[in-house]
Amino acid sequence: SYLGITWAFVQPIITVLLYWFVFQVGLGSKSLYNVPYVLWLITGLVPWFFFAEALTNATNSLLEYSYLVKKVNFSVEIIPAIKIVSNTLIHLFFIAFIIFVNLCYGRLPNFYYLQVIYYAVCCMAISLAIGLLTSAVTPFTSDVANIVSIIIQTGFWVTPIFWDPSQLTKGA
Repeated sequence: SYLGITWAFVQPIITVLLYWFVFQVGLGSKSLYNVPYVLWLITGLVPWFFFAEALTNATNSLLEYSYLVKKVNFSVEIIPAIKIVSNTLIHLFFIAFIIFVNLCYGRLPNFYYLQVIYYAVCCMAISLAIGLLTSAVTPFTSDVANIVSIIIQTGFWVTPIFWDPSQLTKGA
C-alpha cells in the first residue's frame, strides 16, 4: 500500500461524508436540538468508529501476533492494549477534526469540551476490558471474532447516531 497509515484517516472521513450525504441530503434529516445534523453525526460516529476499530483489533490481536504469543517471556495481555492505544492516536486526530468542524459552524469550545477526556478514557477502558476477554477466547473459537463483528454492527444501528432518541417516546 502506497498510502499506508493514511487509510486510517481517509476511510472514516469518506464514510462520514457518505452518511452525511445520504441521511441529510438524500433522506432529509434535520437539525437535532438546534445542532446541525453533520455535527450530530460526526460526534456520534467518531467515538463509535474508535470503539469498533479498537475492539475488533483487540479481538483479533492474539491471532495476528501469534508468533509473539509463543515466546516464553512475553506478557500476552499487552498485545490487545497496544492495539487500543494505536487506535487512540488516530482517535485524537478525529477529536481535533470534530472541534475544527464545530469551529467552522461557529460553535466555540467551552468548558464542556473537557468531557471528551472522560469519555475517551471510558471508551478505552471498555474496549480494553471486552478486548482482553474476546482476544483470550478467539484463538480457541474463531467464531468469537464474527460474533463481535455482528454485535458491533447491530450496536451501530441501534444507538441513536442517525436518529433522534426522542422518537422512541413519540410512539408510546
